[in-house]
Amino acid sequence: MTRRVAIAAGIALACAVSASAASSAAAAGAPAGSSKAAADAKAPAPKAGDMVKVAAGEHVPVYPPSPEEAVIPMKAFELDRLPVTNRDYLAFVTKHPKWRRGRVPGLLADHRYLEHWKGPLEIGAEADPDAPVTRVSWFAAKAYCEAQGKRL
Repeated sequence: MTRRVAIAAGIALACAVSASAASSAAAAGAPAGSSKAAADAKAPAPKAGDMVKVAAGEHVPVYPPSPEEAVIPMKAFELDRLPVTNRDYLAFVTKHPKWRRGRVPGLLADHRYLEHWKGPLEIGAEADPDAPVTRVSWFAAKAYCEAQGKRL
């Protein structure tokens, strides 16, 4: 049976790595011979940086680039289990000043870039530090993922 993978863009920032890259890292999971339910009951709460495997499948774009690409095969990959938070993104812009609000060229982010933050290095009361970061551009999201050694 072929598995179809639905991908929604622009909801929340999360980074990915290819399954081949992830398999070379330490694998997490239930010990051999144990039930998944028992392992899940003992599993710690997910934390930033945890990833989940997305099996290979097919992507069916709403507007295919061409008739030959009406169904696009997708390789397995791993995706951040949790979205990137305002706190995570603040750490990124602190370390990478060119992505701070007010420093990003208009070609790479529009006027709404991080507008809900109090300042370039201050989240403020308008944005919960532990909520998913919003109002970032595709270019900024890509730079964030690359800084983590992952991809968008």
